[in-house]
Amino acid sequence: MLLKKYRPKALSELAGNKSQTMKIIELIKSNKVITIVGPPGSGKTTAVDLICKELGLEKINLNSDELRNYKSLKRTVISSSQQQSLFKKKKVIVLDEAETLSSSKGLNELIKMSKFPVILIVNDIYDSPLYNIISRLNVVKFFKIRSDTIRSILKKIVKNEHMHTGDGITEQISRKSNGDLRAAILDLESENTDFYRDNLQNVFEVLGIIFKSSTYENALGAIKKSDKDIRELKWWIEENIPNEYEKVEEISKAFDILSFEDFIESQIMKRQSWGLMSYLYDLLAGVSLCKKEKYKKFVRYAPPKRFRKNKISSDDLEIVRKYASYVHMSSERFVKMLPSMKSIIKTMKIPKDEKKILEKFA
Repeated sequence: MLLKKYRPKALSELAGNKSQTMKIIELIKSNKVITIVGPPGSGKTTAVDLICKELGLEKINLNSDELRNYKSLKRTVISSSQQQSLFKKKKVIVLDEAETLSSSKGLNELIKMSKFPVILIVNDIYDSPLYNIISRLNVVKFFKIRSDTIRSILKKIVKNEHMHTGDGITEQISRKSNGDLRAAILDLESENTDFYRDNLQNVFEVLGIIFKSSTYENALGAIKKSDKDIRELKWWIEENIPNEYEKVEEISKAFDILSFEDFIESQIMKRQSWGLMSYLYDLLAGVSLCKKEKYKKFVRYAPPKRFRKNKISSDDLEIVRKYASYVHMSSERFVKMLPSMKSIIKTMKIPKDEKKILEKFA
């Protein structure tokens, strides 16, 4: 929540890398291919967003999957990079996390055919396919944010939010952040348990606190304050454990906890022992203790695969709406409840084709 609230609204508010930002503006005006290189939390993506806003540019965001599929690349990406904006704005093509590219083939095509500037954002250019075409790129290097700059920003947040955090804590966080402003703000938020318990807004913030927090209490507080059902939150955690944790033993410990959580959940349903529910929260919070040390990297948390897989077709939606209306629920809420209604669906005397649709989401 604090990350979003204190994200710079104008270029003048950027912390550090001012000359690099001016260089990017020059290169955009010259219609160049730009590669922004720098450590996590140094402001690379934020700088690009603010430059586009200030120059009135239409930003086209790409992902690495679009550059892997040449047919898709030619049909959508390259065509949009050649067409004038609907509002006659100049465009800029942006690929964040460019190190996830498997090869530079699709990127070469884009660079060759685009009529607009192309911006590639990467943490380490030497550990990516971009190294193969480095001679064609205008590299702008971002540096870590100075610890005194981070400390100053943290003190401002503490003052504005009326947090009970002393100078010693902000000093410690700024030094440990290793120049990563984003990580420092997350650390400050997790240090102030009472503050974020009242301010959690979405599942991404909850995941950030669970995975980045250094204490069990902070993780448990975030889980209890989440607006997600405990089962759904578990799916989110399960999906993102391999994205956050890197060591095999950390991943193994985390999945062991989820496995035991599954067992407790099955006992609750089997014996109707609802008093065990509190243990589900405790176990999920335990995932935060599986890491040996906090990862400073930025992770783009992904929704559970079952959400992506179970997209509702228009035909299925009609059936879902029909049964959702019987229990006075929205279609979205009804679909979320279906997994816990699996045994009930099996005994329902309804047409087989309709039962099949409901079981698909259970």
